[in-house]
Amino acid sequence: MYLDFLIEVPNVKGKITTKQKGNAIYVNYEIGRKYYKDRQYTIPERVTIGKLSKENAKMMVPNQNFLTYFPEVELPEEKFNSNRSSCLRIGAYLIIQKVLDEHKIPELLDSDTKVEEEKPKPARHRGRKRKTSK
Repeated sequence: MYLDFLIEVPNVKGKITTKQKGNAIYVNYEIGRKYYKDRQYTIPERVTIGKLSKENAKMMVPNQNFLTYFPEVELPEEKFNSNRSSCLRIGAYLIIQKVLDEHKIPELLDSDTKVEEEKPKPARHRGRKRKTSK
């Protein structure tokens, strides 16, 4: 998921690359290299940290990986409105509400006394019926 603001592309020499896929240009960060003995060379291991801005080539839209690898970078204030659908936002609420209702949690929280447990019913004898004489 990409965040909803622009930041400057990190200036880490030799670690930042770009790759175009379709209409988007992705910013990759090299996290290491893996040496293959049989091939006798290294292959870089990279993660995508954002998308390059179409208006300014020095700015990018970061994703969650950016926050993992560059926690020290100050980000603009988060916006409280979300681009997510209201249907998606209400899903978690409905699930939590259903679980609470099934376990009667609101009733437990509202009452000051303990909920009395139901007493078990006496076991019924399931043997043969006896004939009674008249």
